[in-house]
Amino acid sequence: MAPREKLGKALLSLPYAREIGSVTFAAMAGAYQRLLLLRGRPADVVSVRDGIRFSLDISEWVQMRIFFDRFIPTYDVAELEFAKRHLRPGDVAFDVGSQVGLYTLTFSRAVGTTGRVIAFEPDPRNRDRLEANLKLNDFTANVEIVPLALSDSAGSAVLYRSSDTGHNSMRASVATESRVDEIPIETTTLDEFCKRASIDRIRFLKVDVEGHEPSVLAGASETIAAHRVDFVMLEYVAERARGLGMGDAIGDSALTSHGYRFVLPDAPPEKWPKVTNLIYAAPGVQLLS
Repeated sequence: MAPREKLGKALLSLPYAREIGSVTFAAMAGAYQRLLLLRGRPADVVSVRDGIRFSLDISEWVQMRIFFDRFIPTYDVAELEFAKRHLRPGDVAFDVGSQVGLYTLTFSRAVGTTGRVIAFEPDPRNRDRLEANLKLNDFTANVEIVPLALSDSAGSAVLYRSSDTGHNSMRASVATESRVDEIPIETTTLDEFCKRASIDRIRFLKVDVEGHEPSVLAGASETIAAHRVDFVMLEYVAERARGLGMGDAIGDSALTSHGYRFVLPDAPPEKWPKVTNLIYAAPGVQLLS
């Protein structure tokens, strides 16, 4: 882990660091946007995180965090470093709920020209931003954007869209606070997609779909049972869970029942942040230091 990433991780370990940071980042982003508008410049900014260029709307939460990570990385630091450490040239990585491409671009650079990244993003707003970010970088020819949502069946569904595009959800109850509209989308399953695309193994599967994670895993049952995914990352939101460590609330029982083991974060459940990412490894898959 690079020195700046280590500093970011250390800062996050301080008491109330996440709460203080959230308020501070939001205030700074708002002030910066007002300054840009006063200067007659677009509110969107181009920023560099970890050597990757992003076009960002910093009025949105995730994009704002990516922007401030140019100074001291604090957003998903451990997860991104884990992915970079374990992805190898030629690997296949899936980014399910890719939004603006933080993980997609990180995966793309890590797997190289012989690798493959599949980015699932059903919201046209996010796809436009993702495509723009791919064009800003010269290593992204290995990325395929799929305008579908992964679920437990193939067909049609509704995406409840938020004013913050990082909070879109296929679950109406999750998107209620900031919902602006809803759009029809098409769905497929991970198992079916892999068959059609002739993908036999996924090195890293990242799933961040605002409460729809259990359905994505249900649609990946054959692939998971055969241990054809080495690492799976799921978003964990405490208020959605029935209790800390209860797998059914996030769907990880679909993993643990097939021998997948929990490897990140390196803290007991009672110390997990309210929002974090959980990473699981398939049986026999070796962790790299």
